[in-house]
Amino acid sequence: MTTSPKRIALIIASTRTPRLGPAIATIAAEIIIPRLPPHWTLDLVDLMQHPLPLFTADPIIPAGLRQPVAADAYADPATNAWSALVRAHDAFVFLTPQYNWGYPAPLKLALDALYHEWAAKPALVLSYGARGGNKAAAQLRQVLEGLHMRVCARGVQLPFGKGHDLGGGVISKETDARWRAEDKKEEVIAAWEELVGLVNAVAPVADAPSHAHAPSAPAPAAATPAPPAADESSDPSKTGDRKAKPLDKLAAVFQRSTHRPPRDH
Repeated sequence: MTTSPKRIALIIASTRTPRLGPAIATIAAEIIIPRLPPHWTLDLVDLMQHPLPLFTADPIIPAGLRQPVAADAYADPATNAWSALVRAHDAFVFLTPQYNWGYPAPLKLALDALYHEWAAKPALVLSYGARGGNKAAAQLRQVLEGLHMRVCARGVQLPFGKGHDLGGGVISKETDARWRAEDKKEEVIAAWEELVGLVNAVAPVADAPSHAHAPSAPAPAAATPAPPAADESSDPSKTGDRKAKPLDKLAAVFQRSTHRPPRDH
């Protein structure tokens, strides 16, 4: 197994309030961090902190940019900052809710804002919702493959327990009990191990089709990302955080050392 430094991003896809994303991200991080290979780090990337413009005057088509993508390739500073963040990571864990049988618009916007930056990078999909978010996960996988990412065959779907409060913003006892009974922790471990294998494998040259669009002129300097927020699922899936301070707990998880030896917990 390679010991070269690697950065993995755990992306929280929902930006609703209340939302369950940060609470689930905390659980996923607590499983993954002890299993990080030496010199690897896991970074939280909350789309709430990285708002991207829906409409811009930018004439740039991401697939038409020259490679490597320049630091100021996009006209919008927030897009340049997002491009730099994605380029800085070696693989991605996408944590998405399911809304009306699909994944959230902010995630689609974040994916489509770029193109070459995603190519050939490994990706793992974790979904949640009333029935686990399988339709959102399937759609997301298709889009990631369209971006020429190397998507794990394994994914993890987290269904809510009976009586789950869709607007409560917390993981209910029934939901927690269901995940334990269905061995969801073991599923996350198996999926994570597959992602590690993809990262360690030699990445193929991205088979990105050429586009007739000429690259556009550079733009302003990158802007700094913003802070996190909330999530649910409407399958009918509305979700939320664990009681009062999920973001505090999540921050604490990511402040711990990421180089601890694996342990079962």
